[in-house]
Amino acid sequence: MTNQSFEINLFNRSYDRQKFDSGSLPLNNYIKTQASQDIKRNLAKCYITSNDESTIAGYYTLSASNLAMKDIPAAIGKRLGTYPMLPSVLMGRLAVDKNFQGLGLAKKMLNNSLTKCLNAPMASFALMVDAKDEQAENFYEHYGFIRSLSSPSSLFLPMDNAKKILDKI
Repeated sequence: MTNQSFEINLFNRSYDRQKFDSGSLPLNNYIKTQASQDIKRNLAKCYITSNDESTIAGYYTLSASNLAMKDIPAAIGKRLGTYPMLPSVLMGRLAVDKNFQGLGLAKKMLNNSLTKCLNAPMASFALMVDAKDEQAENFYEHYGFIRSLSSPSSLFLPMDNAKKILDKI
């Protein structure tokens, strides 16, 4: 961990998006070219992690979604009734710039996103993610995320488990 102080704030145009490089072209392109359009269209909220007023050390996005009951293991689904879809929040993207990797920022952003979900004025059953690779899948599973039955790279964390997870982060 670092002794640098990082804050997480809503995206604004004062951040230098062009210098961001996470090592993943799709994640880089999103923050550079698409994030502001998604925000303007109210398709996603984008949160920036930074240690100054212009550098993007990392970012994540949140948007409304739903989780199909068929994607949930029976042991979890049996207590939920017969709803075909469950309200959820999608963390569509989570990325850390290469210059800031290894400082615990992904964990900090996960904590921040779970806190936002738990304190939101509307209910959601789970925080969902689509992991881009095996390393990301392992990261989320470490914090208790469960693989979707129909798409193993899609994972979810029920909100009733999120409170317990926050103590680990």
